Amino acid sequence: MASAAACAPSWQTTTTYLAGNSVNYQGQDYRAKWWTQGENPANNSTVGKPWELVAACNPTNATPIPTPSITPSIRPSNAPTLIPQTPTPTSTPTLKPTTNPSSTPRPSASPSPTASPTATPIPSSSTCFNEWNGSSVYVVGNKVTRNGINYQAKWWTQGNDPAVNSGDAQPWQNLGSCGNTNTTPAPSPSNNPTSSPNPNPTTTPPNTGVIDHLVINEVAADATGQGSWFEIYNPTQQTVSLNDISVRIQSKTQSTINSYALSGSLDANSYVVISSNSEANPPKKNQQIQFIGNYQDWPVWSNDSGAIELVRNGQTVDFVRFGNNVTLPLTTNAWQGKAAPALSGNASYSLVRYFTQTSDTDSAADWRVVPFGTPAGRNDVDSNATDNDHDGIPTSAKQPGGSYAGLDLYAMGVRAGRPSILLHVDWMQSSTDEGIKPRKEALQMVREAFNRKGIDLLIDAGQLYSPVFNPADFNLGNGKEVPFARCVSLYKNPDCADVISYKNDSMDVRRRLIFHYMLMGSTQNTNGYGGSSGLAEINGNDLLVSLGFWGLNSSSANNLYMLINYQAGTIMHELGHNLGLQHGGNEATNDKPNYLSVMNYLYQLNGVPSDPSGQSMMERIYYNLNNRGKATPGRAANTYGVCDVLDGPCGNRFVIDYSNGSSTSLNENALNEAKLVGRGANNGTFADWNANAIVDSNVSFDTNNDGQIQTSLSDYDDWGKIQLAFNGGLYSVFGVSLEPILNSKQNRTLKETQLETAIETPPAAYLLPR
Repeated sequence: MASAAACAPSWQTTTTYLAGNSVNYQGQDYRAKWWTQGENPANNSTVGKPWELVAACNPTNATPIPTPSITPSIRPSNAPTLIPQTPTPTSTPTLKPTTNPSSTPRPSASPSPTASPTATPIPSSSTCFNEWNGSSVYVVGNKVTRNGINYQAKWWTQGNDPAVNSGDAQPWQNLGSCGNTNTTPAPSPSNNPTSSPNPNPTTTPPNTGVIDHLVINEVAADATGQGSWFEIYNPTQQTVSLNDISVRIQSKTQSTINSYALSGSLDANSYVVISSNSEANPPKKNQQIQFIGNYQDWPVWSNDSGAIELVRNGQTVDFVRFGNNVTLPLTTNAWQGKAAPALSGNASYSLVRYFTQTSDTDSAADWRVVPFGTPAGRNDVDSNATDNDHDGIPTSAKQPGGSYAGLDLYAMGVRAGRPSILLHVDWMQSSTDEGIKPRKEALQMVREAFNRKGIDLLIDAGQLYSPVFNPADFNLGNGKEVPFARCVSLYKNPDCADVISYKNDSMDVRRRLIFHYMLMGSTQNTNGYGGSSGLAEINGNDLLVSLGFWGLNSSSANNLYMLINYQAGTIMHELGHNLGLQHGGNEATNDKPNYLSVMNYLYQLNGVPSDPSGQSMMERIYYNLNNRGKATPGRAANTYGVCDVLDGPCGNRFVIDYSNGSSTSLNENALNEAKLVGRGANNGTFADWNANAIVDSNVSFDTNNDGQIQTSLSDYDDWGKIQLAFNGGLYSVFGVSLEPILNSKQNRTLKETQLETAIETPPAAYLLPR
């Protein structure tokens, strides 16, 4: 009988693991499903937990971790690899001649050896796999070989060469060399600097060669002066420790330059976002983002003036100043000439090093202002990028071969000339409550509602309905099941979990400026009972659907349809708030019978009338009146069941839609029942507001049950006014200018702030399954 496979590296409680990383714990191998730290694999390998059990292993077959023959020039990463390997020493570049004999080159990250080391071969791993093919699609877990090195895909990828796209925030994990031969790295040259860095400020000549140190790679606009973010890139072939790196930057409260410590490490060819934090309890950091500052002191800059400096041992690692800022770096000549350009517009703009740039001149020549920030990914959107479809996505990323922060949006289904909405979906783990888990049919209904209007809604529910990348079946590679919480709110709450924390733990940072985030959760009630169906930001990108504890299930045909239709109506309703819609379209006034939109409580769960001039409209009026305690023709008060409604939630003709605004206004002081709700009336249909079975031409009635008689209840053109570029408030998707400002300056911000939300009320008891 064949022996068990060799064990993966032992799990460590302080180590951060990413999707695809393997560990061993108590004789069992586990594989990480997403980012995790400190979560014991043995207790966290069930559905909704971060680990999956792979198999038992044989510790005697494990490959020992070789000892490096030289001291690496920087602290190695503590992130595990699937197969142990020796850290590869990188050749130290030849020092450029200095114009001043007394000056000292910028010191290395840590002491470098003074003698030429003997290079140590990297031990080969197991057999080689099929050679990587640039035209092939790879999904999580797929393994390939590239130039004698094995790699494993961490998520869907195509065309991303593993040799230059492995490490943190990259789609490939380096597994080490393969085959029967050893790959020997080139030895370091002997003309290294001395092992002790000079603690005193030094003079650095202009750098025009290959970049061999951490660089500030992107600076986001801070239009309000309340704090923003910047990005660090590691262009080297080694993991670099951030534990000895600090950031010198303007302090918001002290109005002086302050230092903020970083922590962790940054893998080779990888990015990390450094975000300003002004909260007492900052969000949890991960490999893509960490936070500096607190509620008493946090870093800021303005669009017109700013300076950021990375410092190690009192020496400049990298520096940038922009606008009219005149700050000098600690190390003389670490910046040359005038400042980089000032930032423009609002939070969507960034000052970047374009991704094709391979040199660092320590000058304004390295930098350009672009209209779309690309956090935690390569800066692949240029200065002339436009948003021709008014959806917040650069048109350049909608072309074959285009990308956004390294993401292949074209493969996800984004197309030039078609407005798009990108929606990341997570859902809480539950084995008993079917209302929490998104139904495929509900997602299809919402997608189709937008598609009918020429808008592509691209939903990512991960592997829920397809084990591989498949936009048609809602797998864009990142949505997932998340741990259950008894209650959940949108923002931080001392009593419940919150959507923003789930988002920070789950969602790829590169998506944050272009994707909406939706959590299908339990309930907003702290007592654990069912309550409001959801909550969402208005003109934002975060939404909560909370249909837990509603008793939704698939135990019968009626219940199954109700489960699907309630989910579909609620998802489209909450997403509508993100798109700028309120319960009355452009106002908070709810239950207007002539506002035929899923945003209206009358139609969110009951369905929009399939024929607003016919029987389905008339029935909804009777249904509403009956459940307000009025007897209606043929029915005693409170006897009209939800499944009695024509084309209602208990069947397959349920309609979800936004309004087109074509209804005439209703004067509640003089209602003409023959006109129904203002979209015409078929023979025999009328709005029997006073429930007397007679067509009256002048009725006074509170149609929306708000306690007052209003002279004008108006419809609203939802489709003509929705704003796909969240936080913008500038253009509708169909080109209607709401403000005289170019659409390219959308106010998309990475920093999570509390926005206006739509106040949602719990459903009436008669709406819940019986």
